[in-house]
Amino acid sequence: MPRTSQPRFGQHPFQRALVAVSAVTLILGAAGCAPEPGEAAGTIDKETQTTSPETEWGGKNLPAEALQTTLPESFPIDTFVIPAGATVYNTGESGADQWFLVLQAESAEAAQALWESMVSVNSFAVDDQVETSEGGTSATLVNALFNVQAITIPQQDGSVQLSYAIHRG
Repeated sequence: MPRTSQPRFGQHPFQRALVAVSAVTLILGAAGCAPEPGEAAGTIDKETQTTSPETEWGGKNLPAEALQTTLPESFPIDTFVIPAGATVYNTGESGADQWFLVLQAESAEAAQALWESMVSVNSFAVDDQVETSEGGTSATLVNALFNVQAITIPQQDGSVQLSYAIHRG
């Protein structure tokens, strides 16, 4: 039986044309992603960058009338204890079994005492505690019922916000 020879890939004119067109398409596509002349790749123009209020801890950029100081009806007040005398700056429900709570302390010392009280009265274990670049504290607080992302946010007037993203379960 005679053996017929098939041309190898790339020897047929159609295959070569296909490869050439594909290469040109890839090169032109990649060139469209390049930065404009004089721009550095990967930089962000801070003046035109937008920030969503959802990314701001404590809602500090929200107008005063948008802040909620009354705990939502679904808030687990019986199992997530807020120390007596704490000032609620902002609060709300962020999903099923998820809430946020921002407390306000008048000073760094008062914030530290409030932080320690929250940990103590709720029997939280403190994990991954670090100092933030603003001089606050960030940590994960965990007990049998809740997993909480907590952060203290020093303010320019010397007060401190204590922000808690609370997840039940």
